[in-house]
Amino acid sequence: MLPNGCVFKFLATGPSRYSPKTLSKWGQTLRSARFKLGTDPERRVNATSLSAISDKKPSQEDRLSSSGKRLKSIERVEVGQRVATGISQEIRDLAIGDPLAVPQWDRIDHEIDSETWRKLTLVMHTPQGDRFDITLLRPIGWLESRNAQVGSSIHLVVSEQGLDGLADVLAIEPCPRISSGVGRVVTGTFTHFRGGILRIRLAGLAEPLGVTSNHSIYSADRLDFVPAGELRVGETLRNLDGDVRIESIEQLGSEERVYNLEIHGEHVFRVASSGLLVHNSSGTQGSVTTANAFPRNPNDLLPGVPRTVKPNGNQVIYPSEKVRIRAETHPMKPGETNAPRHHDQHYHVEIRIDPTRGWNNPNNVQKVLPPNYQPGHGTGFLPGETFPGM
Repeated sequence: MLPNGCVFKFLATGPSRYSPKTLSKWGQTLRSARFKLGTDPERRVNATSLSAISDKKPSQEDRLSSSGKRLKSIERVEVGQRVATGISQEIRDLAIGDPLAVPQWDRIDHEIDSETWRKLTLVMHTPQGDRFDITLLRPIGWLESRNAQVGSSIHLVVSEQGLDGLADVLAIEPCPRISSGVGRVVTGTFTHFRGGILRIRLAGLAEPLGVTSNHSIYSADRLDFVPAGELRVGETLRNLDGDVRIESIEQLGSEERVYNLEIHGEHVFRVASSGLLVHNSSGTQGSVTTANAFPRNPNDLLPGVPRTVKPNGNQVIYPSEKVRIRAETHPMKPGETNAPRHHDQHYHVEIRIDPTRGWNNPNNVQKVLPPNYQPGHGTGFLPGETFPGM
């Protein structure tokens, strides 16, 4: 998260860890089946993002970088606009992670169609007492699979933001016109109050960079995205024109309003007047892969449990002789609308009623339906949804 005046984005979290107690409980169940706001000039974090929004006139609050790109403070970036990335294929692969675990609507070659997407306004209250104000762009199939309606609550998982819980749907509106030009589309904005903000001063730049300690910045020394709290004085970071050295790191004491973005496809963007490369990772604040939830990557589900892997990458996992889990994705056919429980990564949980009879006998297999199941929208569990019976 970045304070007032800035911008940032995601990286996949590490593999899940399932305790023996969790595995036993689930098996038994189935068998029985920010950037800151403020007025103090010494406390304000003034880093700004490079957001190459090509179809709107610059406002009086926008300014130009030394390379002529428009700069826009993070709290003024809206869904449907574009931000600059400018990364190599190697860094893109690093930022995206396992491409098979990425929902089809979020894949880099998937175009956002404003006719079949919607804008959602949500609020989430976390068990820790935080309030997240959230705006998302999502395909209609995503909304339908979660039965999202104004006034309802949906189970929202945004692993890169550390969010996994119920969110209240405040508004569903038409998707705004998608900005044309270079850069990647903003599909989410997030804001909440957060402490632990770092002020990082970089050689040759008058303005410090403000960022929370758990968000990742690309280190030219390590060739990897590193949480800001793990960076060291003297380390070099990657910007548009080369590398820049860290001169000092200071932790601010107060809690401030911070902001974050979700960027379609690449999950990175540029901040500060030099175009520093960042990637929003919230690994210490929660994950889509909780102890009792399906992970994004099927390889992280029940590691060590017998499974078969098909040539297309789909898997069949066998927790017991009576239970199997089909971890699948299916490519969209021409004319189809994205259905996350069918096209994106999903998990079919099936019970074999008589273990002495085969899995291919439909009268002997019972499917476990996911939460908010709607006929015609698929029967698979999505990443982040809890195991049945938990």
